[in-house]
Amino acid sequence: MLLIDESGQLRHLEILEANPPGIFEESARAAFRITPFSPGQRGGEAVKCRMIVKIDFTLTGIEGARLE
Repeated sequence: MLLIDESGQLRHLEILEANPPGIFEESARAAFRITPFSPGQRGGEAVKCRMIVKIDFTLTGIEGARLE
């Protein structure tokens, strides 16, 4: 879950679910820290907003490799 303030700044980031756990969470955090956001809009005014974003990571590389 992301909390974006009225200026478009990321104020809070929470990983709600990870599968497999402990593998991609830091990569997701790093990606969101450098992502520019726009604030929510209500009646033409910038407002803070919450967003839930799903990220799917795909591993590429050695065929047949497995995470243990």
